[in-house]
Amino acid sequence: MIYQIVSLHRTGTHLLGEYTSTYDKAFLEYGVPEIFNHGWNITDNELCYTEFDPMQDALSNINLIELKFDWLEKQKKNNIHYPNIINNLYYREMSYSNFTKRLIKYYKGYHVLTINRDSWDRFKSFQYQVCTQFQQAHIFKQDKKYQPSADFKINVNEEVIKTFISHEIAHYKLLNHVLENVNYTIIEYKDLNETYLNNFFKVENISIKCFPMNIEYEQYIVDVNYWKKYYKQALRLN
Repeated sequence: MIYQIVSLHRTGTHLLGEYTSTYDKAFLEYGVPEIFNHGWNITDNELCYTEFDPMQDALSNINLIELKFDWLEKQKKNNIHYPNIINNLYYREMSYSNFTKRLIKYYKGYHVLTINRDSWDRFKSFQYQVCTQFQQAHIFKQDKKYQPSADFKINVNEEVIKTFISHEIAHYKLLNHVLENVNYTIIEYKDLNETYLNNFFKVENISIKCFPMNIEYEQYIVDVNYWKKYYKQALRLN
């Protein structure tokens, strides 16, 4: 079985992607984490990675997205499959209005995985990354005990929370549309460990390189009790 991942940032997609990229190697050419991210391009009918040009105009981006879909669909017809990660359908749809429609078409015949993580927990993780400018987005085996400095602080406000929640809701609306049209499994964030995943994928001795950050984010959020309560109330109102 060949898997594709569609979820949200800070839900463990890269850890899960290590399994989808290596599973069933008889059918998989190789796994590419996020093919629709800036930097991945199609040159001379080959997938390659180049530096992203921030001056690239919107039309060029749309054309590149269409080219990537065309290329992936052509490879699929030739029985060459690329497990891929899509993080946040809302962002993708904002860049290219037919993204979800084309994604559903491409997903036919694949099994889609998505990850469920508590919204507040995901928010904490994301705000930490924003404050640190994503300098260390993932923990690798040799760095598993990494922690920020004691004087590190995460400041949040109403606008940040409302924007985050609105984007999350928009993603789930699109995700539900995708899941209505594909075969899928929802994996709980707490189950992203080697024991559960080895059993799920029916594999042994997968050497994963990406791990949860394992940071107690709340100790770094200024006025955490107030903002935690505010966040959960704002989430309920939506």
